[in-house]
Amino acid sequence: MKKILLSNIRKLLLAGLLTVGLLFSGFYCFLQKPQEPILDKQVTELVTEKHESIRVASLHGETIITEPVLLDLLKTPMMERLKGINQGGICHYAKPDTPPFNRYEHSVDVFLLIRRYGGTLEEQMAALGHDASHTVFSHVGDIVFKNKDTKNSYQDNIHESFLREHGISEVLAKHGYEIEDILHKSEGFSMLEKGLPDLCADRIQYNYHTGYIDGLISAEHVKKGYKHLHFEDDIWFFDNAEDAARLARISLYETINLWGAAWNLLTYDWTAQAMRRAMSIGLITVDDIHYDIQDDQMWEILTRADDPMIKYMMHRVQHYQDQFSLISEEQFGALHNDHGIPCQNIQFKFRGVDPFVQTRNGLKRLTEIDKLFSQEYNETKIQAKKGWFILFKGADEKSETEKALFAQAEALIQEQEGDLEKKIVRLT
Repeated sequence: MKKILLSNIRKLLLAGLLTVGLLFSGFYCFLQKPQEPILDKQVTELVTEKHESIRVASLHGETIITEPVLLDLLKTPMMERLKGINQGGICHYAKPDTPPFNRYEHSVDVFLLIRRYGGTLEEQMAALGHDASHTVFSHVGDIVFKNKDTKNSYQDNIHESFLREHGISEVLAKHGYEIEDILHKSEGFSMLEKGLPDLCADRIQYNYHTGYIDGLISAEHVKKGYKHLHFEDDIWFFDNAEDAARLARISLYETINLWGAAWNLLTYDWTAQAMRRAMSIGLITVDDIHYDIQDDQMWEILTRADDPMIKYMMHRVQHYQDQFSLISEEQFGALHNDHGIPCQNIQFKFRGVDPFVQTRNGLKRLTEIDKLFSQEYNETKIQAKKGWFILFKGADEKSETEKALFAQAEALIQEQEGDLEKKIVRLT
């Protein structure tokens, strides 16, 4: 009976009658992309150094940096490395049409935001370095090193040791500062870091920037949003609900369509498996992942590798559209007890923000004053907790190339976990 059901589901999927749009009809129709094209120039621009000063420009303003400690930090190899670390991790390679956005741009723009709103020099320094410890492919590192910390990502947990390894202690000491003065998770840096669903400079920047390059918000609306954004008494807030909702809806859309999208979660996992295999056979090292290699170089190493398991995983990343289909919860329930049917339920992190808005009655959460947004917010949260129900391609549907790759990789996939655990070294 289950085989018949599976066959019928696959026929519907192949016929295009069962799609994500039908499974989740009406989801996020409230967010319409603007008609104007994305601007060609980057949101954050660094103009060349002149007379020991650097000009930094962004959609929300510009500044001239003259402070020696900031200039020295910007010149470090640690910051230079971030130009080759993509904000979206592997998604830029799985989907080559994904607009570029690297962690250098993000970090400098977060710094500029902190500076614009009156943050201390220490918090400005923390903003510049807050993402420095990201591994190759960013949050793929969480999977590679099996980070089980639900509060902090892997890069947060290794941040202090990473800064020390990169010689930042010596850079700071020249100016009378220590590493402890610029750790981004410090309690005193409430402008830079806050837990969800609050706004913080980090979260504001990557939501506006990602929404902007994805065509969800115009440059004019980004600029307008910043004009109506305030920071007082350790709280970020808007002075009107319209701009608050415009930013908050980006966070809901990207939670579903990018950060928590099934294709993104799966390509992260497949890339992590390839990297773990590459470490186990000596193709790459722990230092490569943390210090020595940027995303483009790692992508080239993995895609050129001659190892069967790495080949198979990278084939899946590059052809993710053909690897799975989304099914309904009911269909998943009918199939998942049959161990011969490859299906999986994957939950994902809810990244929605619920900004404070200034009202006549003081600060209120957007969900308290906007019923429609409150509904959208809760629906997205429920979807994240429920997760995606995934039906993987069956053996009979694989191409001859895929069958050959899988046949060579199957035994290695089963063996990897136990053997590699003994070899992986995590930074502390």
